[in-house]
Amino acid sequence: MLPGNQSGTSDRKFRVVHDSEKRRIAVCENVVFTSEDEEPDIAYLDELLRVLKSVGQQHRNGLAVLFSIGENCKPPSEEVRARIVRDRSQFGHYVRASAHVIHGSGFSVAAKRGVLTLLFAAARMPFTTKVFGENEPAARWLLSALGDAAPQTITPGDLALMVRQNDIGK
Repeated sequence: MLPGNQSGTSDRKFRVVHDSEKRRIAVCENVVFTSEDEEPDIAYLDELLRVLKSVGQQHRNGLAVLFSIGENCKPPSEEVRARIVRDRSQFGHYVRASAHVIHGSGFSVAAKRGVLTLLFAAARMPFTTKVFGENEPAARWLLSALGDAAPQTITPGDLALMVRQNDIGK
């Protein structure tokens, strides 16, 4: 059993489906976790889209994505941003919620969080999304945002621990 598991029902872990030195994608039921310590590129987006489609087809009630972004990670290029907007129509109907954790402290990190929050508000994402500074509040919010589609075997404590164990972006 994982620490923080109040129900005593889960010892599940993320299954890593993409792993490199600076990026990781992992899945546990209908929760997808990404950890990034460098800006995303088109090949990474292609892999993430493949994973989202696969998990979305297996879990028709929807999925959630937790993005963990390292303090030194640069914003995506214009090409990558345009691709994200374009691909939104291909994955948006699978996703019910996304949480973006921007790790670090100080003015520049706070500014990144603020800019990302504004971008999401302007983009009118087809799902609810929120920006955080730490994993634990993001995990709690994400599972709550999934509502009835949230995995019954994973508590927020479980999810936060799995994120800590798999995070390369801190």
